[in-house]
Amino acid sequence: MNKKIALILVALPLLFGTAHASVIYNWVCDNAGCDGDPAFSAFLELSDAAVLAGDFTGVAGNILSAGISSGVGDGFTLSLADMLTGSPGSNEDDVNNIRIVLNAAGTEIVDLLDITAGTNITFFNASQGRVDFLEGTNSNYFVQLILDANTEDLLLSVGGRFVRVVPEPGSLALLALGLISMGFARRRKNA
Repeated sequence: MNKKIALILVALPLLFGTAHASVIYNWVCDNAGCDGDPAFSAFLELSDAAVLAGDFTGVAGNILSAGISSGVGDGFTLSLADMLTGSPGSNEDDVNNIRIVLNAAGTEIVDLLDITAGTNITFFNASQGRVDFLEGTNSNYFVQLILDANTEDLLLSVGGRFVRVVPEPGSLALLALGLISMGFARRRKNA
């Protein structure tokens, strides 16, 4: 096989996210109805530094992106910016103090805390709502609370966890094919 083709096969998965520049953790609810909010979804995209450390303390740059969507009431969506801006009475310093702890296998986030205040991370948007992540009944479990932005009334509790998204087998196979092809190209050249 032509060496240029082999290089392209290696590069394709890298361009489309198989390279571990970041790892995404999606929220998985404990039940199909997400405790009354079936439209609920959340994700955190972490940089390699956060993932490789296993037990990581650092600044928000290691969270590359985040998003939360809820179907409660009129529904709302919160972003990473909504976590970092803070709000009256909440943790204003989340931008400098975010602690993410992964389980030993790196497959789940087991803690998400503001390390200065020793409190859980809060996503807040004054026009939409507030989401607090609290520790649940075991180390791999969070209870997520959705609060009304104006009255601070508890609207819903959603049980679940953040689980690492595994790259699809097709991308991994393409990467493997490219590496094998490069090996054959080098062997042929040496011969």
